[in-house]
Amino acid sequence: MDETTAPQGAPATPQPDAAAESVMIPKGRFDEVNERRKAAEAELQSLLSEKQAREEAEAAKRGEFESVLEKYKLELKEAKDKAGQWDAYQTDRREALLSKLNDDDKGLAEGLSLAKLEQLVARLDSQAQKPSVLTQKPGASVNLSPEELREKMRDPKWRKDNWAFVANTPG
Repeated sequence: MDETTAPQGAPATPQPDAAAESVMIPKGRFDEVNERRKAAEAELQSLLSEKQAREEAEAAKRGEFESVLEKYKLELKEAKDKAGQWDAYQTDRREALLSKLNDDDKGLAEGLSLAKLEQLVARLDSQAQKPSVLTQKPGASVNLSPEELREKMRDPKWRKDNWAFVANTPG
């Protein structure tokens, strides 16, 4: 008889695996260990705070407090200078990008971040710079789409009349 088959009158109950029981951590034990860990972390933070306060008090007694203060003032000044430079750059860059847009697009782009504004201007520039094909017929220039150009190129008379243009067409 194996574990899953039971005597005729008894219900079938699988036997718990011993390896599975050793992997499972009882909820009570987990909570106990977790609480101890949280308490140890809180104690560590309070000890670190006390140590820092003690070190600052000792530095103040030795007269080094002024040097520490000067160091922090210098770091603050450098950080403010960098922040000012960044703000100036962003303002200049935003104005340069907005100057490339028409009035309708400027209204839409006002609230965009600098990165999104750069993407918008790049996309609009790429769309505006798509080359259009001009025929070189004497007396008139006509814009042709690539599909229209392919259709015209199939006509031998058109190719003969526009030989200079056909010779300069890539592909």
